[in-house]
Amino acid sequence: EVARTGIMLNIPDAYEYPSFHRKVDAATGYRTRSILCFPIKGKKGIVGVAQLCNKLKGQAEFSRTDEHLARAFSVYCGISISHSMLYNRAVSAQNRSRLAAELMLYHMQVPQEDVDAVCRRPMWEPADISPTFTSFKFVCPPMVDDETIQVVI
Repeated sequence: EVARTGIMLNIPDAYEYPSFHRKVDAATGYRTRSILCFPIKGKKGIVGVAQLCNKLKGQAEFSRTDEHLARAFSVYCGISISHSMLYNRAVSAQNRSRLAAELMLYHMQVPQEDVDAVCRRPMWEPADISPTFTSFKFVCPPMVDDETIQVVI
């Protein structure tokens, strides 16, 4: 219910709550008295639900102070879960990248006979490509101070 609605539930007597599953208590021998169940939210909505059972000290049921503490705790849980999910996505992306690099290296391997064939070919002379290939001239056009960068931070 909390996962669906996002609303905290403070149940003072679990056995009087209609959605409580008594079979778990029967199977474990545990006796659930009170429950405080609250959503754990991330940036994109509910990422989990936490539940506290059987308040230990003082009252038998959870107080408003307990609810406030649970809300504060759920913020840290949400941050931790979101960071864990982000970390898992980063690791997954890193693994995909590593796999892509391995595949690329595998497919880039050239047989030795192809390397030998290229090495036996005659080399071109730069003039065969272009008569002006070996002469490179660059003339910097004059610039006034207004057209140049004055400060870089």
